[in-house]
Amino acid sequence: MPTAPTITGPASPVSGENVTLTCSSSSSRSLPPDHPPLAMTYIWRRDKTLLESGDESPTSGDDLTITHVSGENHGDTYRCQDVEEGLESDWSHRHVLDVLYGPDQIHVGGTRDKLEVEDWKSVTMRCSADCNPACTVTWWNTSRQVVITGHREAVLSMQAVDVSVSGQYTCHVNNTHGSSSRNLTLEVVSRSLNESGVVSIVLVAAVCSVLIVIIAVVVIVVVCRKQRRGGLVCNVSVSQGDIYS
Repeated sequence: MPTAPTITGPASPVSGENVTLTCSSSSSRSLPPDHPPLAMTYIWRRDKTLLESGDESPTSGDDLTITHVSGENHGDTYRCQDVEEGLESDWSHRHVLDVLYGPDQIHVGGTRDKLEVEDWKSVTMRCSADCNPACTVTWWNTSRQVVITGHREAVLSMQAVDVSVSGQYTCHVNNTHGSSSRNLTLEVVSRSLNESGVVSIVLVAAVCSVLIVIIAVVVIVVVCRKQRRGGLVCNVSVSQGDIYS
């Protein structure tokens, strides 16, 4: 029976690299020392899945090549097993890939790049990114000055905001393997402007109602005069309720 193999290869590859893992085992412990070595084949497993030919290349030999590793491979666990003349060894120790990669997508607490808030209310803007090792996350304000810096995440909180803080804010993330930025526009809307807008709408509606009544009265008066000239009696009473009925 062959001995349990060992896996050698890089444990912390950088995203984009090709990784080759090697499965190694000594000869069967049950054979005499002078016996010629037996033919060995190898079985590879990623996590709990047996690798078939084509999953990684090659899977039939002692080497396993993983092409262009990425953040999606981070945490993948590999094991191998020797098969010697039909006898299977124990599985090897676990070989865990700790893939190093820079930021890909930046998350700012939503999918939109614009945040609208009323004045005198509080606002919180979160920014984070998936990186390994963890990124440094920094918020810059509209003047390109650093506001707050965090590890893995930066939370920018402002209380009782006013229109003076409106503008474009930038979240910058970086580690030793890359950097990226994302802009977020903060628009502070004055509550007094909103209220005056509502008042204006009400006034316009009232003026329109009065104009409708005046026009209706004028039309009725003109019609009555024409009827009188024709010898007809005009007996029409008008109220605002009749006009809208």
